[in-house]
This record gives sequence, C-alpha cells and structure tokens, in this order.
Amino acid sequence: MSAPRFRPRPGGQSGMTLIETLVALAVISLVMITVLASLTRLQEQRIQAASIERATALALIMMAENEIRGADRITPGSGNFPEPDKDMAWTLELDGAKDPDLSRLTVRVTWGTGEKHQVSLTRLVTR
Repeated sequence: MSAPRFRPRPGGQSGMTLIETLVALAVISLVMITVLASLTRLQEQRIQAASIERATALALIMMAENEIRGADRITPGSGNFPEPDKDMAWTLELDGAKDPDLSRLTVRVTWGTGEKHQVSLTRLVTR
C-alpha cells in the first residue's frame, strides 16, 4: 500500500498557510504592475497621437490659407499659434522649384519641451 500524498492537518483545519497567501499576493502584485505599466504607456501613446493629429490639422489650415494667397504673396516666417495651441510653433518656408511657375511651400509645426516633435507638410503652389 502506498503512503498518502497529503496529510490532513491536525484538528481538521482548512485554509491557506501564510506562505501560500504571500506567494499569491506576490503573483497578483506582479500582474498588477505589468498591467498598470501597460496602461500608462497606452495613455502616453494616446496623448502623442492626439498631439500629432492636432499639429497636422494646424499645418493643413496654415497650408490652405497660404496656398489661397498664391506664392507671390506668401511671407516666410515663424511663430506660435494662439490659445489653445500656444505650445505649438510654426515655420513657413517658400523655396523655388525647378519649374519657374511653381514654388515649394513647406509648413512645419513643432511642439514639446524636452523631446521635440514635428509635423511637416510640403506642397507646390503656383506663382
């Protein structure tokens, strides 16, 4: 006959031991740390995507406004957008293209204090 694998606890006690409880808490803690780190990174990516989307929209608006004027009336320069986008700066460049009737209009929108981010749009406009 074989010996029993598990010995019942004296007095018919049931439940988890202290070490089992501590191991379970450690496993749950590791899982929670991993989940929270993932959620934090997901939130950072969501904020960055929203900033890129907003910068692209501002660059498109600036591009359209200057494209309507025509290349002869575009003044290159730089500055900051008004509220609520004052943390974003713009740069407008106008370069001559190989075609004498066209100019290359470039709008750059930058933002960020530590790590700089940038969206750049380029389009050919008639002179």
